Amino acid sequence: MPLFTPPPVPPTPPAIVRCISADGTVISDCAKYEYKRQQNSVSARFTGGVRIDLKSDDVVIVPANGTATIEERAGRTVRSFAVENGKTTYTVDGTARPFDAAARQWLRDVLSTMPARPVPPAKQ
Repeated sequence: MPLFTPPPVPPTPPAIVRCISADGTVISDCAKYEYKRQQNSVSARFTGGVRIDLKSDDVVIVPANGTATIEERAGRTVRSFAVENGKTTYTVDGTARPFDAAARQWLRDVLSTMPARPVPPAKQ
C-alpha cells in the first residue's frame, strides 16, 4: 500500500485552434474564440500579430498581414467588427455603421470578457 497518493494531473490547457481557409489550407498564427458575454454568443478570429489594447482608440491593432473578426449575437441582433487588408468594417444586423465612440465601447465590452486562451471547438 503506497504511503501517499500522487496529485491528479491538471487538465491540459486548451490549444490554439487551427484555422483552415476555404481552400483547406492551414492558416498559421491564428486563434479562434467562442464564448458567452452575458447571454450573448461571441465568436472571434484573429490571424497575424493582432494586439488588443482596451485603452487605445483603435481597441484592436491589426498589422498589414493580419485579420480580426468579432461577431456578437444578442437575440436577433448581430453586431460584427472586421479588419482585413487595412479596412475596418462595423455592421449591425448586416447594415454598415460608422466605427464611432459607441461602436468602440461595444468592442471594448466584448473583448474585456474574452477568455485568455482560445477554446477548442466542441467535438461533433
